[in-house]
Amino acid sequence: MAGENEAPGPGSNQFLRDLWYMPALAKSLAPGQMRREVLLASRWSWAGSNPAKCSPYAISARTAAFPLSAGRILADGSVECPYHGWRFKRDGACSKIPSLTGTEDLKPEQIRVRAYPVREQDGLVLGLYA
Repeated sequence: MAGENEAPGPGSNQFLRDLWYMPALAKSLAPGQMRREVLLASRWSWAGSNPAKCSPYAISARTAAFPLSAGRILADGSVECPYHGWRFKRDGACSKIPSLTGTEDLKPEQIRVRAYPVREQDGLVLGLYA
């Protein structure tokens, strides 16, 4: 159990799950903007509406090497990692690994980061902590 001044760990049962939490005002997340937030001991990368007018979404804040929030949102709504150029779709599935030549057995879509349900309502961005 976490001490009095410590935040509970990711596996902690101290947070209420399956509830919508409000980490941001919708107007604070500009179109095409990425930002990182910590919501209930989980690190999330928030993506603002992209040029294709998609609604905000959230995926895990990190790949194995670098924070996705430092990346950029592409025209198709995917997020590109600034370190290796890996691309992740809104559902967390990897859609491209630039270093692959096509002869490997590895399929990018088998690699995933966690995606979080997000909605925009009444000027708020809400994330589902499950």
